[in-house]
Amino acid sequence: MPSIRHSDVELRCICCGDPFVYSAGEQELFALRGLLREPHECPTCRKLLGHRWN
Repeated sequence: MPSIRHSDVELRCICCGDPFVYSAGEQELFALRGLLREPHECPTCRKLLGHRWN
């Protein structure tokens, strides 16, 4: 199975509107956990919302 190469991506949080980087390492971790979509919230908002996968 070929490995997928991830690269850092800049996204914008839907909660606070701030830009944040979805790093290659985070993408790999999310994929390992079966989370296939990009996050919609920045790390700060994810903590405030209490997402278990953060």
